[in-house]
Amino acid sequence: MTLKELSLFIKAEDARLRTMHGNSEDTEKRLLAHSVKLSEEVGELSEIVLSYCSLQRKEKLNKFDKEHIPGEFADVIIVCALLANAMDVDLEDAIEKKIKVIEERHKKHLETV
Repeated sequence: MTLKELSLFIKAEDARLRTMHGNSEDTEKRLLAHSVKLSEEVGELSEIVLSYCSLQRKEKLNKFDKEHIPGEFADVIIVCALLANAMDVDLEDAIEKKIKVIEERHKKHLETV
């Protein structure tokens, strides 16, 4: 899937969520809802990481299934993209710009070593 395809999915998902939850035009409410949901999904991913590293209680480790790992990463990315969409952030553009900043930072670091 490309970022453009993800963007199209996110716009459709946002429309579905607005319909499901009363077609809210309250941007602040949507931002807060997406932020809370993102925290929830990051928490679930964190639990997966703890289980992956065998740092969970035995009961949780017994329920751990590596098959859930990709889905938890996807949940975080999707909710993050929903939040970006609600804030009118073009993720493709933002990621491209951030990659350039990171590459430049590494280039400068290598020049000083």
